[in-house]
Amino acid sequence: MKTNTLVKLAAIIAVGLIALATTVCAQVSVPTTGGSDGGSSSTSLIPVGNNNNNGATDTSATPFIVTNLAAITDHVELVSEVFKSVNGILVSFSASASAQSYQPSYFFAYTNKVKTLEDIMGMVTNSYVSLPVVSTNAPISISVLFYDSSNESLVRGYVSPPSGQSFPSVLFQGYNGGVLQMNQWGQWTLPDWAEQVQMRLSGNIFVQMTNVVTAHLVYTNSSGQWMSMDLPVNYLQGFTFPPDWAGQGIIVLGTYRFVGNNIYYDQHAYDLGNGAAEVPITYVLVRALLEGSDDFSSFVDSTNMSVQLWTYQDGTGMTFGKVPLIMATFTRATTAFVSVYDQMGNYATSFIVEDEATGVRTTVNVPSGSEGVNVTLPKGVYHILPEGMNLKPYWMYSYYYGGKG
Repeated sequence: MKTNTLVKLAAIIAVGLIALATTVCAQVSVPTTGGSDGGSSSTSLIPVGNNNNNGATDTSATPFIVTNLAAITDHVELVSEVFKSVNGILVSFSASASAQSYQPSYFFAYTNKVKTLEDIMGMVTNSYVSLPVVSTNAPISISVLFYDSSNESLVRGYVSPPSGQSFPSVLFQGYNGGVLQMNQWGQWTLPDWAEQVQMRLSGNIFVQMTNVVTAHLVYTNSSGQWMSMDLPVNYLQGFTFPPDWAGQGIIVLGTYRFVGNNIYYDQHAYDLGNGAAEVPITYVLVRALLEGSDDFSSFVDSTNMSVQLWTYQDGTGMTFGKVPLIMATFTRATTAFVSVYDQMGNYATSFIVEDEATGVRTTVNVPSGSEGVNVTLPKGVYHILPEGMNLKPYWMYSYYYGGKG
């Protein structure tokens, strides 16, 4: 009896081990590749974490660092330089209807001296993950990140970097995903297009400069219009640069120059489209000259304050425009003619004259049949408000003459 029980127990354990091995094999594929220089690559699948970070802790990755302006004078050169620093690949999968609390991901160390996208594709493409889901109608997403580190623990944030160092940088990133479909063998998979991940430069580039305090990028858009933007600066360490602007625009750097106990501020401009050649900064003198508008007209010691309005009519005879405020300044007592009229021959019928020193208001009527009126005002500042123009605001105008708005 005991013998039969032991035999049955051993059989159950064997079946369990076979099932466990089948599950692991369905999830893990460990390809081996090597560059012509004898470099090494490795992979591991670690199904830990939660639904938000695909098995990796937030590592606050820093931008890729370059040490001179030449690296940002050409986009292709920048891509080439950054790609040479790829040392690790993290591939993550996320199922919206996952039947488990973690989302699997796997990591490849890729330390070949000679690096190619084909090498990386060979590793990633040959690695499959089996995801348990409770609905085949829910989407699955894919994330691929290229890092500048082959240390998986650092990349995933399981350990902290040495003192004074940052977490690994994400150099390239790509994403895709879609809804499942059943293939010809009855397996649920993503369509090919949903698994195709295009890798692009990630985030920004950090240009290391030990004395920079300001960074400003000036460029032209597709219409030839000049535009500009400030770039984030780490004080006396460098600035962050958007990689898509490599080789485009003029970068203006403000730097500190330390001479003895003195600090001098310098500003230089470099043309990124011309090998970072320095270009001159020209200082120009400008000023703002203010004048009247359709909101107000200003007069000083004027004896004729006549204002013509820009107005127009629609098909119903309604007149549209603005009645301006008249500002009058007199350094002595003055008699002035005041008139406000539009292009259709309509005139203001009266004026409210407000003394700005006292706030006292006086209404002056325009004689019947006259275009304006003479007013005698002592020294002072006055606001003159025309009345009787009966103009409608511009926003009420309609090209359709069916109504009055």
